[in-house]
Order: sequence, then C-alpha cells, then structure tokens
Amino acid sequence: MTFWAACRSAAGSAPLAFDPRPLEAYLDFAGDPTPLIRRGLAGIPVPEWRHGDSAVTRLFRLDQATHCFHVAPYQWAGFHEPQITGGFVNFLNSGTAARRQARALALARAAASCAGKELDDSSVRTVRCVAEENRTDILVELHGGPQPFGVSIEAKFGHQLTRGQLPKALEHVQDRSWKLEKSILLVVSPDPRDLSSAILGQNRKHGWSATSWWALLIELERHTDPEHDCEDYRRFRRTVWHRAY
Repeated sequence: MTFWAACRSAAGSAPLAFDPRPLEAYLDFAGDPTPLIRRGLAGIPVPEWRHGDSAVTRLFRLDQATHCFHVAPYQWAGFHEPQITGGFVNFLNSGTAARRQARALALARAAASCAGKELDDSSVRTVRCVAEENRTDILVELHGGPQPFGVSIEAKFGHQLTRGQLPKALEHVQDRSWKLEKSILLVVSPDPRDLSSAILGQNRKHGWSATSWWALLIELERHTDPEHDCEDYRRFRRTVWHRAY
C-alpha cells in the first residue's frame, strides 16, 4: 500500500471514541480554566519565587559570598579544552605555597567526591599541578608519603573519548609511581551520558569514573577556601560553567 493510499484509508476510518469523563473529573478537581484563558497570560498571577529561590541557593551553594556565580564570565573569547585545562593549572599554581596547596587540595577533594571516594590528604606536604603532560589534561600530584598519589582528569567539552586516551593517562601515572588505590582517575564532560559507554566500561576496572562539569564545579565551590580564592579565579570558574552549559 502506498503512503497516499494509507492516508485515504485512515481518513475513511471511523474516529476513535472519546470519553470526556476523565477530563471532567480533572476540571472538577482543578477548577474551570476558561476565565483565566480569556484573561490571557498577563492576567494569570505569578507564584512567589521564594521557594524556588531558596532551592536554587541550596543547590548551587549561592550563600557563599565568594561563589563564582556572583561574577560574570569572560565572554570575549570561546575557550577550547586546552585553554580550560591550562587555565585551571595556571590558577592552581598561582600565589604562595599555602595558596597553591589549598587550591590543589580543593580540586582533588571535589574530584574525589564526584568519584565517590574518600581522599586522605592529611599527610600531603607538597603538590605538583600540570596541564597537558604526556597528553594528560590535568594532573594534580600530591606528595607526603612513600608514594605520590593524586587526581588525573580527562576533560571533555563535546568531544568523544578515543580508545587510547584513558590507558595512556593511566600508564603515565603508573610511570610516576602513583599509589593508585588512593588516586582518582576522572573523565569530566558536560553530560557523561554522551561519552562512549564502551570505552568507559573497558576502563572502569582500572579505576576510571565519569562525572559532569556541573557536579565537579559545584563540589569545587564547596571545597574552595575563600581565603585562597580571588576574583580572577572566580571569573575563570564562572567561564567554565559558561563554556560547558
């Protein structure tokens, strides 16, 4: 049967029966909307925002005076993945030794939270943060015991994982003698559901997990010490939000 023949056949069919009783029951419960419809949208009272505002505040932790949402993002350029990862490491390596360590530990704790792991950083004495080392996007290496450990981040903004990326990043931290059971291997993307489930599945047994920029940035705000924050770093974090979503 051709398409048009099917259309003619359907047009000649008896219409489906319509039972108005469920609609009538709903209107009895909710009230007749006809008066509101006749008044138009401008005449419909807007509910108070109070409850929605408090929920958004709790979700994003906006009660923090130093939250990055209180500043505007950089909009004069569209940053690509290497610029975002390099920017993070630039701020992790800026300032005094105490500031550098506090910022590095904040990112490491945020990553651990997203990976569902506990991070024991009580023994950390020095940190090493680097971008694009041996094709690893962000490396936060923590020293304070017989073996270093830390966080290896594969950052994504719309690009897919390739099969060699995660094994190569794992090999790199193994070459640096990381204690893997204390470390976090994390893929971060706007929506992890868009990543290749096959590639992630193959690498989960080696410790890799995936999270969203949404989750990581929320946790980073929670762990960032206001004493070691600054407006430039806040604007950069806000720009990452802007880039991801």
